[in-house]
Amino acid sequence: MWSSEFYLNCALRTYDDAARHFEKARSKVKGRPLKRWARLTQEGNDYIVSCSGTPILKFTPDNKLVFLIDGKVGSRYSTTISQSLHRAVPVMWIRAGTGRYRVKHLKIIDKVSNDTMPADKANRWSNVLWMSAWKQMKTAPELFMGMTFDLNTGECINARKDIKDSVIPDKRTAWLRKLRMFKRNVKLRARMGVFDSLIKQIIEDRKSSPAKMPDWTSEPWLDALYNAIRDEECPTELLRGFVASVPYAPWRQSALTTDIVLKVIDDVLKTLSIELRRKFGVFDESTIGEVA
Repeated sequence: MWSSEFYLNCALRTYDDAARHFEKARSKVKGRPLKRWARLTQEGNDYIVSCSGTPILKFTPDNKLVFLIDGKVGSRYSTTISQSLHRAVPVMWIRAGTGRYRVKHLKIIDKVSNDTMPADKANRWSNVLWMSAWKQMKTAPELFMGMTFDLNTGECINARKDIKDSVIPDKRTAWLRKLRMFKRNVKLRARMGVFDSLIKQIIEDRKSSPAKMPDWTSEPWLDALYNAIRDEECPTELLRGFVASVPYAPWRQSALTTDIVLKVIDDVLKTLSIELRRKFGVFDESTIGEVA
């Protein structure tokens, strides 16, 4: 018989663990390092886990774990947190989309793994364990500021309804129709050679000034993209923005082609899928945020 031990291998599992760890801090003001990437400090009776100076979560005296960030802030530290959070505190974190993350307590992950994994997998326990954890995380609750876990049971006591469970079918159908038309119009312009001329302009511009890549998550660019899809248009400035989004390096400008630009457009649309659908009204916003 083998045992899944994510929970047993994390540094701080309870409020008392956090208190004992902090007690050994050389400076109570600066706090104590935690697993090299984080720092544990005290604020009143709470113990705060911070990353690069930003408070991520806290342990409270009633043995609760409370997140102090939402997905937007979490995206700044996602690489570090996704690789290391479960080694420091008893929750696992994975990316669900741009600015969206799923979080689950290690007690629950370990229990499901131990109950479902066959004993004959013991010789490959590490791979089997990660496979089981990964499957479970796909349906874990989404992160939001104030998300709270009971450290005694491992349950998320205020999990919210998943955004994808709030889809309005008619709106989704209408959105997909608009999106297909936009992609069709983009490919038509590619066949007409529109991108070829824009590529030449961008290459010339980059010779005289530093490359400026659009921030598609910013309101002006997000609005421009949404309006183009909604109105079934392809403004030249928007297409130029797509060309400018191709990663820049002087030694690879000859590789800047229409096919690469089309790939960038697909990536942008996938990255912004949730936000674009939200603006179109695909989700019933009145149910988002309800307790699941």
